Amino acid sequence: MKVLFSYGTYNNRPYKACCVYESDNEENDGVITDYLGSLDWLSWMSEVLEKLRDPTITWDWIDSQAFEALIDHDQIKVGFYLLDGLEEEDIPDDVDEIDTDARVIPRKEFAYLLEKWIAFYQRPITDINYQEIIDTKEAYL
Repeated sequence: MKVLFSYGTYNNRPYKACCVYESDNEENDGVITDYLGSLDWLSWMSEVLEKLRDPTITWDWIDSQAFEALIDHDQIKVGFYLLDGLEEEDIPDDVDEIDTDARVIPRKEFAYLLEKWIAFYQRPITDINYQEIIDTKEAYL
């Protein structure tokens, strides 16, 4: 997957954004990038990255306000309502089945993507047209 980091403006205020640039599965990857963009506190982003880098953490929740996310061994699961660890009787009746589908990305690729996002997020906006394209496959180089 390739991800585009860019700037935009809303009501004359700049903001930082990420979206899928190129993908074999845009529906899956779009949820992943939406989750990444919803990590809006630098301290939480850094904590999530520390968890991703720690090989002793094999199962841990790394939610944002908008999404549930889970470290599950060598992959990251992202969704709106993940059912991992829940019993059937614990699931509310009004949960739409499509909201329980986990979107998955390899842990190594997500850690690489998050590291790049943190660097982009910390950079001051000096050129509103500046963009970066990140290829998650570069995590394996």
